[in-house]
Amino acid sequence: MREIPRFTPVACLAFAATPASAQSLSGVFSPDVRPGSKAAEYRMAFTPSDDGDPDAFAARLHYQQSVTDNLRLRGIVVGEENDDGAFAFDSVQFEAQWQFREDDIHGYDSALRFDFEVGARGVPHEVNLNWTNQIFLGGPWFLRAIATADVEYGDDSDPGVEFGTRFGLNRRLGGGYRAEIQMFNSYGSTADFPGFDDQRHVVGPAITGPIGDSPWSFQASTLFGFSEAAADLDARLFIIRSF
Repeated sequence: MREIPRFTPVACLAFAATPASAQSLSGVFSPDVRPGSKAAEYRMAFTPSDDGDPDAFAARLHYQQSVTDNLRLRGIVVGEENDDGAFAFDSVQFEAQWQFREDDIHGYDSALRFDFEVGARGVPHEVNLNWTNQIFLGGPWFLRAIATADVEYGDDSDPGVEFGTRFGLNRRLGGGYRAEIQMFNSYGSTADFPGFDDQRHVVGPAITGPIGDSPWSFQASTLFGFSEAAADLDARLFIIRSF
């Protein structure tokens, strides 16, 4: 297993109630499971008003812990502004990530993650399957690529399976910092695949690094929509505490 800085945010997926927040709080997460690791993370995202929609704010808090050398569990709570502008609980999610390929042995890292989300306030529940891969490109460069499949159930759920992809091209900068270009793509449901502009496609830069010599680290990023259904801009900040 090739070393990635310990503060790297990993396994970062939490689909909240709305498409905008689903994009805003997601990450291009690593397949790497570090034995004995523990971490807590706070995320917040802000989307300025767009095409008549009001400003939107969403946040999530999670705790994760590796329970074996290749299995990590995580619990997540998500909240966001409702239609009245008040911040309210949105969903709770439970995740299990299993790493089944390691770079040292197979030439790349790969893992499956299974998510179970319970929505609130009429939000549909979800079951998610995520396949994440990490490939080292030589020198300071590495690539992450993720495929996702989501199924809704319960009240107001949509039929079919919704597919998505994510990509992150990373470059280590020294001093524990890395720069990344992230891309998120949500293609819609198999029940009725929409056209490109009715899908959600965003891309943008991110910077990750330590906060001094403390066990705290951060990721700051901005996403820009390049399809009509995506928000024009999402500003995101993730704060991580490793144990």
